[in-house]
Amino acid sequence: MKITIHLLPLLLLPLLSIGQNSFDYTISKPYPVIDGQTNLYFSDISTEKALSIKIDGKDVYLQNFDTKIMKETGRKKYSDLLQDNEFEHATNYSKLIFQIKV
Repeated sequence: MKITIHLLPLLLLPLLSIGQNSFDYTISKPYPVIDGQTNLYFSDISTEKALSIKIDGKDVYLQNFDTKIMKETGRKKYSDLLQDNEFEHATNYSKLIFQIKV
């Protein structure tokens, strides 16, 4: 019993030393959030860019992001779509995004 009591601090010592490491992080400037019924996200690692497509009823929002500096670089709203337009699927192929309606 005495051995386990004296051994316990030795076992916990490495866990306490691992938790003491500090790290630096940065946060980006906040930007207005768009909530949509359908949210799609695409990224390109080579250019460090990301695109989000958010569909909210008859409105479609495209947002461009620079993932390296964590900043929104562009936003476009489309409201002039066809009245019976219905989103089905989108895919990323060779840096192009296609919407597929079946």
